[in-house]
Amino acid sequence: METFRTGATKSDQFDFHKLLHKKWIISIVVAFLLVLIPLVIFFPKAENNSSSISQNPSSQQTSTSQSTLPSTTPEDRKVKVLIPTLTVQESSQLKADEEFYNREKAINDQYPWIKKVPIRTDKYFVYFDINKKMFIGLLYPTGEDNVDLIKAEAIRVLKEVKSIPLENYQFEWTVFQK
Repeated sequence: METFRTGATKSDQFDFHKLLHKKWIISIVVAFLLVLIPLVIFFPKAENNSSSISQNPSSQQTSTSQSTLPSTTPEDRKVKVLIPTLTVQESSQLKADEEFYNREKAINDQYPWIKKVPIRTDKYFVYFDINKKMFIGLLYPTGEDNVDLIKAEAIRVLKEVKSIPLENYQFEWTVFQK
């Protein structure tokens, strides 16, 4: 057997040649796929003309004679931006939403502690009335409860626990006996 510089025999060289030949075919197939895949992805499919064909034979000829090749002019490649238009109801809802947001923002700016109320227990329920600009307290004493102690407890919670400045606001108390 004939030996080459690499130490391989002629039969080894033949097997290597077959392997190289197989890789060449695989390389051709991969290159073909690399070219084919972008073509499939980037060019739109031809539309089905069967749905646009009507019963009129003249329109049938026109629709079948149209070209189904994708257009490649720069104008056809431009991105078309769709700007939605609002219906009358949507625009009036948008206006109402903006008014609501502005009112809520004004309330939160004027009363930054407003989200800390109401407070409630079994003995009382206290909330802030924005229209009257005062605290409303509903008291629920049982027979032996002292109403003044329940009021003091509610005021203490608002002042110390919730950190609400009570000096500028009045209270309106309503007592409901159980």
